[in-house]
Amino acid sequence: MWASYRLVPETAVDQRIGPGVTARPATGDDLVPMAELYRASQEALVGWRGGELFVERQGLVEPLVDSVGALMDRSGARTWVGTIDDQVVGWSQAHTDALSSGALLGAIDAIFVEEPARGVGVGRAMMDAMIGWFTSLGCTGVDASALPGSRQAKGFLEATGFKARLIVMHRSLPSCGAA
Repeated sequence: MWASYRLVPETAVDQRIGPGVTARPATGDDLVPMAELYRASQEALVGWRGGELFVERQGLVEPLVDSVGALMDRSGARTWVGTIDDQVVGWSQAHTDALSSGALLGAIDAIFVEEPARGVGVGRAMMDAMIGWFTSLGCTGVDASALPGSRQAKGFLEATGFKARLIVMHRSLPSCGAA
């Protein structure tokens, strides 16, 4: 499922963010915790329908610290970390796509908060940072995705103003063995 968010001032992200919770641009000092969070996010995704293929298609390669560093250096993209009392407990990444009309569309590549840190606003703080960046660039909207059955991700996206706009279908084919 792809969710779309239309940037309208009246639909600003809810500001219910707990004390000590912040989102900030990622730095080189964040590479190790981001790599650990990335690994945890991929392990969690594999358990969902479509997750194994998603991880294989979108996944980073080892060594993860180098791959996460390359993500941070990607032109036209931004990476944030979510923190509680300055400890990194989440990460997110986003980029923009130019549409055929010339307008910009924001795209959330990843947003993940480790399980014990969920529910206190870390994800919302990172979403606010991404939406603020997209708004500053003049994007007309934002797309994000959630795997089918991931009600927590779908609920989070809906609570932050996203609505479904596209469902991606998949059909597995028999493996082509060597003859």
